[in-house]
Amino acid sequence: LLLGFVRDEDAPLWKGYFFAFLMFLLSCLQSLFNHQYMYSCFTVGMRVKTAVMGLVYRKSLVINSAARRTCTVGEIVNLVSADTQKLMDFVVYFNAVWVAPIEIALCLFFLWQ
Repeated sequence: LLLGFVRDEDAPLWKGYFFAFLMFLLSCLQSLFNHQYMYSCFTVGMRVKTAVMGLVYRKSLVINSAARRTCTVGEIVNLVSADTQKLMDFVVYFNAVWVAPIEIALCLFFLWQ
């Protein structure tokens, strides 16, 4: 619509300002909704991370001495810190796996149009 406005020399000026304002408003709404989505994902990811850390810690307290010899303290610390962080990141960015190809296809379709 904005390109059509630019091509049309007889179009009223308010239409161009309206289209530009509408694009700005939609960009602001997209940013607002994206931040709300990311906040929700980070909240869920943090809850999953905390639950898994609690489970690993509880399990490390009750394992017997034979099992304690097979895994070192460093492995347990790695499970509690680094691996749970990766699990949290997975929860946050999982939707990008299926949304990105759809967005790319839609962009290519609209460019082709």
